Amino acid sequence: MENSKKILIIVALMVVVCVIYLFMFYNPKKEVISDLQAQLEKKIDEARDRKRIAQDIKRFEKEAEELDLRLKDSLAQLPEDKNIPGLLKMLANLANISGIELTSFTVLPEAPRPLYAEVPIELQMTGNYHNIAIFFDKISKQDRIINISNVKLSQPTLVGGETRVNASCTVTAFRFVPQAQPAAAAAPPPKK
Repeated sequence: MENSKKILIIVALMVVVCVIYLFMFYNPKKEVISDLQAQLEKKIDEARDRKRIAQDIKRFEKEAEELDLRLKDSLAQLPEDKNIPGLLKMLANLANISGIELTSFTVLPEAPRPLYAEVPIELQMTGNYHNIAIFFDKISKQDRIINISNVKLSQPTLVGGETRVNASCTVTAFRFVPQAQPAAAAAPPPKK
């Protein structure tokens, strides 16, 4: 029986040593290992995301270039500045090409709106009806957004076998008003 007691004591000591090892060394290390594994998985996911972004960077750069081109096109249609001299020069050139004579123009005060401002110009011109229509068509084909309103034709006269008319209209160009600059700030402050 003594041998069986010795074996039983040895087995009990081994169990006690295993339990002490489990609670003193293995469990704390197991928690550290699981924390490190969680951190490793997080880093692997971040690396995967960055790799996916790196693979798509060409696509993002292309999208950025396309957006930049669209912005430039939009600014051509709706510029931030009035550019009255450039607008008047463009209208004079189109009138000349269309075969009409601009007799006068009057720049009216700008009309601010929430996101844009209207820049109206009253035009007086002389020419035949067909050429005036060509002039309006050429204006409609410009990059900048321009409306023509209040068209009035008057005083038809026969000159050299062709009927010429006097015409007046309001040409309204538009400009973009950035959000940082309220539309009311576009008007000069009142004088005291």
